[in-house]
Amino acid sequence: GKVASTKINSMETDIDSLRSAHNDCADKVEELYEDLEKAKEKYEAAQDTLRQLRISERGAAIKVGELEAEIVHLTSERDKLSNAALSLAESSTTPEGSSDLEKANEDLKSQVQELDDLRRALIEQVEKYEEELTDADALLKTKEDELD
Repeated sequence: GKVASTKINSMETDIDSLRSAHNDCADKVEELYEDLEKAKEKYEAAQDTLRQLRISERGAAIKVGELEAEIVHLTSERDKLSNAALSLAESSTTPEGSSDLEKANEDLKSQVQELDDLRRALIEQVEKYEEELTDADALLKTKEDELD
């Protein structure tokens, strides 16, 4: 009986250590699932951010387009006024009339300048969005690779 009971004790010890190993594995699997869930949430948040950036970028691009059209319009108005002022000056009418036109011309010039500055600022904004999008895309790619 002594050999048998030693053998049984040995087997019970083996079973306990297998149980322990099995529990450790189960815990590890659980942790991995939690990590995967967190990674998925981060990935989805990054996707949302990317969508928001794309929407903002489209909005800024549309705004730039509108401003460029406005600049073209104002520039042509300014040129018409300049030509009108020139022809008035050539026909040497009253100085008041031509000074009014000059003032209107100066006003238009400054409006065009302001719009041009705004357009430049918006273009910079769009470029910044594009950089952020590129960064976000790279981040997403990294996250996707991690999830695979």
